[in-house]
Amino acid sequence: MKKINLDPHVLFNQGIMISKSIPSETVLEFINLIKDNYEPVELERIGGKEDGGYLFPNVFNEISYCFSPGVNTVASFEEQLSNEFNIKSFLADASVNNPPLNNKNFHFTKKFLGARTNNEYFTLTDWIKEVGIKKETDLFLQMDIEGYELDVLIKEDMNTLSKFIGMIIEFHWINLIFESYTYKMFNGIFSKLLEKFCIVHIHPNNCCGLVSYDNVVVPKVAEFSFLRRDFLNKVKRLNKLSLPNKLDFPNDLQNEDIVLPDVWWKK
Repeated sequence: MKKINLDPHVLFNQGIMISKSIPSETVLEFINLIKDNYEPVELERIGGKEDGGYLFPNVFNEISYCFSPGVNTVASFEEQLSNEFNIKSFLADASVNNPPLNNKNFHFTKKFLGARTNNEYFTLTDWIKEVGIKKETDLFLQMDIEGYELDVLIKEDMNTLSKFIGMIIEFHWINLIFESYTYKMFNGIFSKLLEKFCIVHIHPNNCCGLVSYDNVVVPKVAEFSFLRRDFLNKVKRLNKLSLPNKLDFPNDLQNEDIVLPDVWWKK
């Protein structure tokens, strides 16, 4: 039988990298950070009953502008913000030429959101400056950028992020928190966000399923809804959390929805 050379340098030259795994107890510490900052509040669904629709408390009369990087084939969330609340949405994506529909409140830029600014990318801070917004404390962020959310959230400090009343962020690669380097990224990002924001909803995307390691179950991809803490007194708070929410629907209507594992929310 041919022996496999497990020397990390040999594997690296073959395009294979090995990252040290971390104990499940450490992963549970991160999950407990999520759970301890999950606030049960009354939610509404904005957008359609599929991918592109999200749950958030009704603070939309307080919001003037939505920033929405990552343009998909639907824009039901931004369309409802425009039609019901007259909120202007700034959309950005270098992979398409236009938003999927026309709307008087849509402003499109053919660039990617990222951790640097150049001809193809801009940072969130530079994007806000570029559109020339005067009042910068009543913004909303809806971000689904296929993994680049980690780059953006590592780059941006709370001076920029705290300008947003709320944020809905789809996190990818959550299953990689069992690896030491990725764990540090997720733990650092969430520790930073949760200084100013609480979590008001989590919905796993049924595109990718769940993974289990050492009896800890993790969604590969999930949508997180964050509310700035100073707005908690402006929404209806509930006595207890119950999932799934009756307004949750599967992102992919062809597949059964995924319920967030109990360890992420049940106390």
